[in-house]
Amino acid sequence: MAYTLQEYYDISDDTITQCYGVNWRGQTFTDAGGFSLTKVSVKAFKIGSPGDVTMNIKATTAGKPSGAALGTATTSANGWTTDGAGDWYDFIFDPAVVLDAGVMYAIEVSIPTGNSVNQIIWRDDQAGATYAGGTYVYSSNSGGSWTISSGGDLMFRTYSTAGPPTGAGIPIILHHRKLMAGAL
Repeated sequence: MAYTLQEYYDISDDTITQCYGVNWRGQTFTDAGGFSLTKVSVKAFKIGSPGDVTMNIKATTAGKPSGAALGTATTSANGWTTDGAGDWYDFIFDPAVVLDAGVMYAIEVSIPTGNSVNQIIWRDDQAGATYAGGTYVYSSNSGGSWTISSGGDLMFRTYSTAGPPTGAGIPIILHHRKLMAGAL
C-alpha cells in the first residue's frame, strides 16, 4: 500500500521521553489540508518487554487531547529496537480517521501495563523544536489531565493512502468494453 506523508516532525531528536503505566505521552498537530489518516509513525525504542502500545487520535481543547478517541491503533513494542537512537514504528488506523483542515488533533500514546523496566522511549526535540502546528504533551495520570511542554516536539509522521478508484465509473467502463468487444 502506498502512503502519502502529511503532517510530521522528524528532525533534531536530541532527547527522550518515557512512556509507561500512568505516564502517557502525546504530540498535537494541525492538519493543513484535510485528509484521512491511515498511519502514524513514531521514532522510539524500548526497555524490557513493554507489550502492547495503544495510540489514540483525539480532538484537542486548548492544545491538549480531549474527548473520545476518533481512532485507535495498537501494536506490540516487544520487537522494537533497544538502540537509544530509536527507529520508526507504525500504527495503522483501519478504518481511517477523517481529519478536517485547519484543526488541531492529538496523537496520544499509552502502555497501561508498562512500568519503569518495561516501557517505550519516544525520541524528542527539546532544544529548539520548530513544528508550528502543535507540541509535545504529557500526562502523569493516565490521560486524566495533560500538560503542554514548552518548546518540545516528539518525532512523528502522519500518513494518508491513495486507494484504488471507486464509484460507478468502473463498472460502466468494464460494461462498455464488453459491448464494444461484442459488437466487433
